[in-house]
Amino acid sequence: MSGRRVKPLGEFSEQELVDLVLLGDRDAATEFFQRQRGSLRTRVGRQMGRRVRRVHDSTDLLSSVLRRLNEQVGRGRVQARDARSLMSYINGVSKNTVRRRIRDAVREDRAMGRLSSDEHNSAPDNGSEQLMDTFMEAKASLSDRDREVIDLFLRHGEVAKVGAAMGLTPESTRQALSRARRRLSDAIRERA
Repeated sequence: MSGRRVKPLGEFSEQELVDLVLLGDRDAATEFFQRQRGSLRTRVGRQMGRRVRRVHDSTDLLSSVLRRLNEQVGRGRVQARDARSLMSYINGVSKNTVRRRIRDAVREDRAMGRLSSDEHNSAPDNGSEQLMDTFMEAKASLSDRDREVIDLFLRHGEVAKVGAAMGLTPESTRQALSRARRRLSDAIRERA
């Protein structure tokens, strides 16, 4: 698509970018997205709940929104008449992304809470033992850093305390925790 352009994307008007997006130009979608990034970041930040903010930052979520937008543009599924309707579409994608992350965070919190409380249970039932065994095997397969992040999070339950213990900034801590939780979830799924 980019071979047909006669001027750089930065020189296109918003309507011209929308027209290119409708033709399946992912670069035009990315340019449009980048121009709106500030307002999108503000909106996504408002949509994020405490659970999501604990693990993800708005930049992480915006990357997911842009990736999803480019997938949809590539498939020709984006229908927009003008910049306003394209923004409405992007806002819908961002809301769905935030909802998905909230749902995942709730599930992970429940799983972590179950596992954490099972560790202290003096007479766990067979299902809890099996869940704990799966968790411990999966955790053992992680890198030392991922295990440390998970252990500190289970112990303290707060990003700030995990970061303080590891000497990381809050953003670095959220990223490390997000990666460790994702890897742990993948490892648990492999064993389930």
